[in-house]
Amino acid sequence: MVESMGAAEGYAAFAQGAAGISSVILAIPAGYFAHRLGRKNYIRLCLICITIILLLIPASGYLASKLALSPGSSLVIFLILMFIYGAFWIGIVVNSFPMLWQMASFGTMGYIPDCIIPSARPRPFWLLR
Repeated sequence: MVESMGAAEGYAAFAQGAAGISSVILAIPAGYFAHRLGRKNYIRLCLICITIILLLIPASGYLASKLALSPGSSLVIFLILMFIYGAFWIGIVVNSFPMLWQMASFGTMGYIPDCIIPSARPRPFWLLR
């Protein structure tokens, strides 16, 4: 980012910060929208939007140069895209766990099958010695 956008090294962490800030701000609204649209549909929508954003990120520098914007504007476009990315990412994160919780039964919660980790089967306490 420092070399491709011509940004100072101090600005390199802003991208992660922009995604994190939008995640914090939009976590509760993401749950509300998922409740209205359905969790599965909302997660699919978020995945489609993230795919589009990830395709637009490499084009942000090209877009800024073609529109004859100032040299720092590609960084601003990139940060805006990362903010939007964080909003859709938190939509996936916030709604994946409740969807898995709804699909699980009481007997399967917290249980790792023997085919994955043979020693993970729940045992009585007196067998653990």
